[in-house]
Amino acid sequence: IRSGVMPPTIIVLAQGLNTGWYLDSEDGRFPMESVIIENLIPHIDASYRTIARREARAIEGHSMGGYGALHLGFRHHRLFAAVTGNSPALVERNNDNIGSQDYWQRQSPSTLARENVEALRRQRAQVEQAGAEFIVRIRIRAYGARVDHGAHAVAELRGEAAGMHVEFRNVSFGYDPG
Repeated sequence: IRSGVMPPTIIVLAQGLNTGWYLDSEDGRFPMESVIIENLIPHIDASYRTIARREARAIEGHSMGGYGALHLGFRHHRLFAAVTGNSPALVERNNDNIGSQDYWQRQSPSTLARENVEALRRQRAQVEQAGAEFIVRIRIRAYGARVDHGAHAVAELRGEAAGMHVEFRNVSFGYDPG
């Protein structure tokens, strides 16, 4: 930020439950998605000098959080201009007491993307590493989607990937570090 590579930014790191996947459980006992969308985002907007508009908001996550970022970003596309999933855990079956298999499938990023494909074409999406092929499959506006050797550890995603993330955000928000 000091060097001008990216604009001033507020970054909020939300730690979800170990098995919450950043979505509400089917029985309502674990409302992770609701807490983030209905409580956390309004709290941040009320407490800090944010630009409280879709055009100025992105969501990103790694692994289970990558799944959550894609889920939240695709479901609540009116809130986020950009979404990034880093090595998102795009699993077909879930045994984490989130709900039934049918519920899990209805919540999946690929299902949400297919349901909201027209709206998502106005959103920028980036998927890093394993799982990027699903973005291409549903043909939404992808930026930097790539699949390689399947790096998953955060340390493996530094370096080139860090620069890509800054570039992605700059493009998404029309910032020219020029």
